[in-house]
Amino acid sequence: MSRTKNIEHPTSRLLRLRNLFLYLFFLGVVTFMLLELGVRIFMPQEQPTLWMERDDVLGHRLKSNFSQDYPFPGSDFVMEVRCNALGFRDDMLRPAKADEKTVLFIGDSFTFGHGVNVEARFDRQFRVLAVEAGLNVRTINAGVNAYGTRQALLFALEHWDVVQPDYIVLTFCENDPHDDTYFLERGVSFDKVRFPGKDFLRGHCHLFRLLQHLYLLQQKRSFLMNDGVEEKGGDASPSQEIVEAPKTEAALYQQAIPAPLWSRTEGYIQEFMGQLAEKESDAQLFIQATRPSWATLREPLQSLEDGGRIHYV
Repeated sequence: MSRTKNIEHPTSRLLRLRNLFLYLFFLGVVTFMLLELGVRIFMPQEQPTLWMERDDVLGHRLKSNFSQDYPFPGSDFVMEVRCNALGFRDDMLRPAKADEKTVLFIGDSFTFGHGVNVEARFDRQFRVLAVEAGLNVRTINAGVNAYGTRQALLFALEHWDVVQPDYIVLTFCENDPHDDTYFLERGVSFDKVRFPGKDFLRGHCHLFRLLQHLYLLQQKRSFLMNDGVEEKGGDASPSQEIVEAPKTEAALYQQAIPAPLWSRTEGYIQEFMGQLAEKESDAQLFIQATRPSWATLREPLQSLEDGGRIHYV
């Protein structure tokens, strides 16, 4: 007596696979929508900063003749970003008058004025105070988000013949030496991972922005924790004290700037002043710190004063 075997029909197997695929797809879509909704309600993300673009020389720069209204989650404030033809977040450049002194402000997001509108920036406040004091000045703001010292000085030189400043105000931020390292090693300011639909996700998906932010934050933290450590080199004596690496980004910035990084920064500034001399410019450089109360930031900058053309304020 022979046994009858149950043979599954190929069509039934395909139907089951199709149904499983549709179920998993539907489950994935619902999960994604719930996560997106949760992020939008409890952790809304800032909009992407569309006013910056890649640049082969400087890593990035502001777009020319560009505008964006940038709201901040949880606030009614909207930052108005208006870039002129030169890629400055400032008014259209006008020629200096015969009796005017031109003051050029350079630096990162502090100079750019991230989080405020231009009327509240310190360069505009300086202009108001200068006028009240009877001084005739033309102020130009060439600050760019996320620039290090190297990028800011190169950007100033790039526009030197157009701007022709009498004074340059460089705002030095505690993370500038590390931004310089990042720029020198990678040559770009944005992540290199590109894929179809990324710009759409950045523009419309809060969950994607959150994941991207966390990823970049971890990448930056890992980079910062190692920056300046490998560069120190030298033969370590067993009797020398071993300094433990800082555990947070804030702790890192409050430490003294590693000697190799500061030496490089100092070299950039001296090189910049040398290039001005070659241009036969007698412009003076004023350097201010974003956190002047920090001795680890203030004292190195004060050491740059030469009693002539470099001043700490």
